[in-house]
Amino acid sequence: MPGAIGFVRTVAARGIAVGVASSSQDSCVDRAVGALGLHDAVSVVVGWGHPGVGAPKPAPDLFLVALSRLGVSPSVALGVEDSPTGATASIAAGLTTVVVPNE
Repeated sequence: MPGAIGFVRTVAARGIAVGVASSSQDSCVDRAVGALGLHDAVSVVVGWGHPGVGAPKPAPDLFLVALSRLGVSPSVALGVEDSPTGATASIAAGLTTVVVPNE
């Protein structure tokens, strides 16, 4: 998505922890983060199949595991999503959520 890599780098450069929570397989998400050159900016990657994730989105599990690994409360976190299913999961996890639709 245009601007996403720059957004992640800007947020991380300001000392804000960044996590990725995706319904894709855990190993695929980790490879994608690496392929984008973002391992230095992303502190936590949680995908389907990650320990502790019982259900995929729209369940909040992926977000709750990521927040736990980051040591961050949902009340101070921001979820950025590109789909209604992801937004539902983010909101259910208690995050303030911004939706940027993906074409």
